[in-house]
Amino acid sequence: MLKSKIRNFLDSHYGNLHPTVDELSEWLNSSEVKDWVKYKLQNTCPDWEVMFEQLKTEFLQDINYHWCIENRKYSYVCLGINPKKWVLWVALSENKVFHTPDCPITFKAFRENKRQMAGKF
Repeated sequence: MLKSKIRNFLDSHYGNLHPTVDELSEWLNSSEVKDWVKYKLQNTCPDWEVMFEQLKTEFLQDINYHWCIENRKYSYVCLGINPKKWVLWVALSENKVFHTPDCPITFKAFRENKRQMAGKF
């Protein structure tokens, strides 16, 4: 309990993001993240769910690697995660890349929202 309070204090004061695999899994499995990916890809790439599941599986096996899943059937469609900023990104072409601030569901925002909800109870 004390360890978690110290970690929360350090995170809030120093922006220290050292998430666990469980926290990242919870973030990627949240409805907000899935809805954002669906919104960005469903009209361009009908296989968006397969890509998203593959990205989650591979990323959660090695969270320190910048993962990118490309769909060659629908040219230039890519989905990835930047582990330095903990940001999900989508590319629909070489010129159309969506990430923060367009993706409001960064891990940091997800974690802060979760803390605020926990503090209300």
